[in-house]
Amino acid sequence: MRMTGAELRFESAAPVSPARLHNLGLKLVDISVASFPPQLRQSLQWLNLARSASVRPEKFIHLWLAVLVLASYGQPKKGTDRVRIRNYLNTMGHGIGGVRSPLSIAELNARMQAVYGIRNDLLHRADDSRITVELLDGLERDAFELIDFELAKIGTPIPA
Repeated sequence: MRMTGAELRFESAAPVSPARLHNLGLKLVDISVASFPPQLRQSLQWLNLARSASVRPEKFIHLWLAVLVLASYGQPKKGTDRVRIRNYLNTMGHGIGGVRSPLSIAELNARMQAVYGIRNDLLHRADDSRITVELLDGLERDAFELIDFELAKIGTPIPA
């Protein structure tokens, strides 16, 4: 019995440009990023940079800035990031955007305070030893919790 081989390739007749894919995606979703509040847009930009970061400290800083942009918006410039974050997280317990339980707010605040210590180690001692993959994953999840809260405040539906 003879065996034969043939080369097989699949190729699109007309490749779709990234701009066309982007426009198609925008038509499918009833959300305009341009209408987002400035702090939300900036936070999403930092998250995007974090996703493209190639080293742990770089990703950490981008994620930290994504959180800090949201937590600092509208707060006095005096004071520390720690206080701004705590004050921001306390707003998650009431008002527009849904209500979180005091326990979940306390847990989120405890995680953010721990991250603040790691941030200090990185920036003031050039020590990145506590920046682990697990920490980065957790910080990204927490950043998205804040993003979801902001989206809920502006009435954007968030799939569960």
